[in-house]
Amino acid sequence: MRLTLLLPAVGLLLVAVLAAVRAEESATVADADAEAATPVETPATEDEQAWMRLLESRRYVIDVARFRFDLIRYQNQYAAVRETMDQLANFAETYEDSQFTVVAQYFHGTLASAIGDHEAATRTLRSALEGTDDPQLRMLFQLELNKLDVAVGKAPPSFKIETMDGSTISPADYRGKVLLLDFWASWCMPCIMEIPNLKKAYDQFSAQGLEIVGINMDDEPDAARGVIDKFELGWKHAFNGPFGSGKGVALKYGAEGIPFMVLIGRDGTIRGTNLRGRELEPAIRGALAVSEAAPDRRPQTAVSGRRAPELSVSEWLNGDPRSLADLEGKVVLLDFFQIICPGCHRARPEITRMHKRYADRGFEVIGVATAFELHDQQTPDQVRTFVKEQKFAYPVAMDKGLKATFTKYRAGGTPFTVLIDRRGRIRYLEFFVLEKVEALVQHLLAESGEE
Repeated sequence: MRLTLLLPAVGLLLVAVLAAVRAEESATVADADAEAATPVETPATEDEQAWMRLLESRRYVIDVARFRFDLIRYQNQYAAVRETMDQLANFAETYEDSQFTVVAQYFHGTLASAIGDHEAATRTLRSALEGTDDPQLRMLFQLELNKLDVAVGKAPPSFKIETMDGSTISPADYRGKVLLLDFWASWCMPCIMEIPNLKKAYDQFSAQGLEIVGINMDDEPDAARGVIDKFELGWKHAFNGPFGSGKGVALKYGAEGIPFMVLIGRDGTIRGTNLRGRELEPAIRGALAVSEAAPDRRPQTAVSGRRAPELSVSEWLNGDPRSLADLEGKVVLLDFFQIICPGCHRARPEITRMHKRYADRGFEVIGVATAFELHDQQTPDQVRTFVKEQKFAYPVAMDKGLKATFTKYRAGGTPFTVLIDRRGRIRYLEFFVLEKVEALVQHLLAESGEE
């Protein structure tokens, strides 16, 4: 569910369509003789004409950015996104003083963020923020910048907030524990549907160091209290108020869509974002397994001793063909992904980093492109285009029938990771959890083939 930013969205749309409206406006001039008003069309300026041409030619991609659909799904059109970004940047440079420049920068920044170019997104959005005094637009631009700061591995934005029981808390208070921030509202049905998952996690892991803090975004705190009492939610809750106020923790964390969860590890860094459903429990397990005092503690393996079955591949999309038999003696990570999977896109930079970091120690990564949903958006041609445009740093195989290997390994979804030791045995068979996977990679690389 999306928490709509009504005022900023309206303000932005008014600016975006101003050229079209202005072309139809008429001004009245006094006729001195007849004392009558005569409509006179106001011609569009050069920048208005250029902006409307850009909107018309790139309407599809820009509309995706404007209305914040899941942009990851459109990364198989990476070239179109990049081309649109170039046109937006060119407009902003050519018409530096135009009223449309900040809008072009906003669209450029959101597209850059969607394809993972955070440096370009930050640069453009900061420029947009500095280029307007409109408070609604400034809040919108700041929101997008804040989203870039709430990322795995970064320190969470600091805050102090009063809880509904009268105490004051901040993330620093939970150092040494695992903290889950849950942004929610009573009117948000997906938020209510997440309550069983949260209660299960709290009951299961609170004794091991998990704390949950609910950040409520209702109009009034009484609405939140009704849900807290009804479902007997035993963790702390704080009242943030609606996002549209432009205040509070929600803006700092870029939580414009709810439910939104941020997992903070024992060391005070972000371990996961947008965790919902079946992603929540393994992420919490992974964060709890990493002790601040002993970060190298050996994690538990998910599966041990079973020999990894060979891959079923229809074609290799980059690099030379590989087989698991050829890679025996090395540690192998299989990265099962879908091109429409947001979690896969978040995991890929970390997998690429590990691939580069451990390659000289006998570590190999193979991407397995699969599809178990939305098949019309994940055809073989779309997968080929996606892999080519994303320039994977490791070899990628197209799963036979886009599901054969996925089924063989009993993957429950994506991103799904399999770790295979030097003897060809499966040692991990779960959803990707960075801390857990990297700790096990380090352990397996330290093992000898005979161990």
